[in-house]
Amino acid sequence: MLAAATPEPVAAAFLKPEGEVEIISSSTASGFSRGFDAAGRLRRSAEFSKASLETHVSYGFSESVTLMGEIASDRLQPRIVNDPGERSAWTALAGVRARLWHDGGAVMSAQLMMGPGFGNGRSGFAADARLLGAYSFAILEMPAFVELQLGRRWGAPGTPAELRLDATLGMRPHEDWLVLLQMFAARGDRLGAAPASFRLKSQFSLVWRVASNWSVQAGVFTTVAGINAAQESGLNLALWRRF
Repeated sequence: MLAAATPEPVAAAFLKPEGEVEIISSSTASGFSRGFDAAGRLRRSAEFSKASLETHVSYGFSESVTLMGEIASDRLQPRIVNDPGERSAWTALAGVRARLWHDGGAVMSAQLMMGPGFGNGRSGFAADARLLGAYSFAILEMPAFVELQLGRRWGAPGTPAELRLDATLGMRPHEDWLVLLQMFAARGDRLGAAPASFRLKSQFSLVWRVASNWSVQAGVFTTVAGINAAQESGLNLALWRRF
């Protein structure tokens, strides 16, 4: 049974209420020892571990505009010390998300973020542009939402530009618990000698509201398919703060 419901604020497309600030700080630990080849078949590869840190800040500037900032860093290390391939990158982006259309439980918005990036000893320009759409509803009186994000991301120097499609299904079985089922698809451009790539990741997360303005998130993810991409699996932890 599906029925209209109050828009779920977790879906980014709905924007932040005017005057509200949200900070999400997350840490991800992952690794891989296999990868998908040019035909999409799994093969053994060098073993790497990866650590990522990200802090995202959103501020509801008005009913239809949210201001945003994001600082993110990645570090890739070989598990065998003498192996080559260690890399690090970071970006610092700022921008805006604006509502384009809203009708009850459905919304569409657009986002643009830009800023500096650093990778492989070089500095440069990074940006993220995307279109977001979401719909809030209820399943057997349980609040839920679906969201799609389609965008283009230009990362730090030495990383390929990517076309991205993110899909999220969120369900709230209890007022203090949120279940997130997500799929992240990315097609990376050819970069130098590195061929174009594709990866599809799935993630399952639980978000627990521990206090009125504090929540913690824990999730697991893995790459389920790809072309010229690593089969990455790992854990994600995040702290949410609203005020």
